[in-house]
Amino acid sequence: MPLARVIALMSTQPAEVIGLRERGTLQVGSYADLVVFDAGAEWTFQAKNSQSKSKNTPFDGVAMLGRVRATISEGKIVFRV
Repeated sequence: MPLARVIALMSTQPAEVIGLRERGTLQVGSYADLVVFDAGAEWTFQAKNSQSKSKNTPFDGVAMLGRVRATISEGKIVFRV
């Protein structure tokens, strides 16, 4: 699936469906909500390092490919690895 289609399906179209103006886009004047994703990052999930209160997961110790490096909400960095 082309990257442009993935972006539309995960940002622009959902914002339109639920009527969130100035969301789902990076146009001037819109909210700067985005995720910085490193598709080539290899890492191992560790439940003990999870932000979740529940540590019960089938993914503990599983090798992963792809990782969120940062989350920006309304122009402010709210998460960074």
